[in-house]
Amino acid sequence: MIQDISSFTEYRISIPMYPIDIIGCFALHTGNGIVELPVRYSALWNHIKVSSPELWYVAYKIMKREKKESLLLEFLRSNP
Repeated sequence: MIQDISSFTEYRISIPMYPIDIIGCFALHTGNGIVELPVRYSALWNHIKVSSPELWYVAYKIMKREKKESLLLEFLRSNP
């Protein structure tokens, strides 16, 4: 079951032909308050600046998106 976690972004741009979103000032509302996630440039992917997989692991863990959380954890363990 996915728990509904509210999120806040200053802006969000989705590009339908690619599986990406451009997000600014990303934060999640949790039972313990607001968690601000620093979406900063970490690497290049297809000439697009992306943030760290560690950040997204934490975000997916907070949002209880277990499939994406597990995929990122597997990636992080195999790419120390």
